[in-house]
Amino acid sequence: MSAVSKRQILLPVLVIMAAILVTFLMVSQRETPAKKAVDTRLNQVNAIALHTETLQIPLASQGVVEARTRIRLLPEVSGRIVEVADHWVNGGYVRKGEVMLRIEDHSYRNQLARAKASLAQANSVLTQEKALAYVAKKDWEKRSDHADDNQAGRSLALREPQLASAQAQLAAAEADVASAEILLEKTRIRAPFDGIISNKAVDIGQVISPGQLLAEFDAIDIAEVRVPLTQRQQSLLDLPGLAASKPVDAELLYHTASGVFRYPGQLVRTEAILDDVTKVLYGVIRIADPYQLDGSQLPPLPLGAFVEIDIVSRPLTGIVRLPQRLLRPGNRIWVADIDNRLQQRTVTLLPVRGDTIYVESGLLPQDRIIVSSVVDAHEGNPVDVLMDGKAEP
Repeated sequence: MSAVSKRQILLPVLVIMAAILVTFLMVSQRETPAKKAVDTRLNQVNAIALHTETLQIPLASQGVVEARTRIRLLPEVSGRIVEVADHWVNGGYVRKGEVMLRIEDHSYRNQLARAKASLAQANSVLTQEKALAYVAKKDWEKRSDHADDNQAGRSLALREPQLASAQAQLAAAEADVASAEILLEKTRIRAPFDGIISNKAVDIGQVISPGQLLAEFDAIDIAEVRVPLTQRQQSLLDLPGLAASKPVDAELLYHTASGVFRYPGQLVRTEAILDDVTKVLYGVIRIADPYQLDGSQLPPLPLGAFVEIDIVSRPLTGIVRLPQRLLRPGNRIWVADIDNRLQQRTVTLLPVRGDTIYVESGLLPQDRIIVSSVVDAHEGNPVDVLMDGKAEP
């Protein structure tokens, strides 16, 4: 390779290396510009002072409305159903003593007639025996010597065994009449209490036998709701004991298309045994007149309705009541601490529903609860706190 060719190759390489060196020197000697300070202080936040109260709070639960008394209607006589009431339908309301259906009663009337005939005959026999005994007694008294007579002989002479037999036959005949009257009355199936018919199983024209299911019958004077109570809820309630004790006030919330309706109730007892699976204790809420038959303005609360329930707790101290909108994910609440810096407190809440939260613990006495919006802020950021429209020093 000639000298000219070598110079043609090395010259561009040297020029490039020189340019790189000059660029490096210029960058390394340039001064770093000063960073602008970023103000992390929020302009202002609105806050309220921490205020504790002694409250009775509504503990939330839920359940299904059930009849306190549910029976299975079973006949005690057999025969064909010849008449049913207009209310003999599922959901029909029947008052106590009202005839719901009637069974054919010809054979039972005949049985009663025969029993009455036997009673009349027994009465006649007893009357005759009384007369014969009276005559025998007079004859016995006319006899001058009774020294050789024993007690058995005297009894026979006075017809005492015959009289006792006639009296026993009369008692048996009277019992037969009473039994026949009862059977005749049982051909009319009457409502044992005010209630609603459900699960109707028979109808007019059907032949039934004793023990056959006619329908189920639910009392509607009082309804009950079985509600689960967690251990946490149990610790906040004065639960009724096994012995007689004061019930706990409660409120039932029934959601309908027309709105939410509230019904007064009471926690009257617990089942006293933990559930085998969930290990929770069940309480029983009682509500009087669920179908509002007394003329209340509330709509009926039907059996089988799903309801939410608020049970009044015992008085609790040191509770902070706040709007639910202040609660952040993870049960956290923004506060301004004693140094006017943002903090998030993780709080313990009581088990309630609605737009109000009840804080049991997690807040410090000097905390101020921030009620304004906190956006793009971090814990520790300084803030200017406004308390009731005035800046706090």
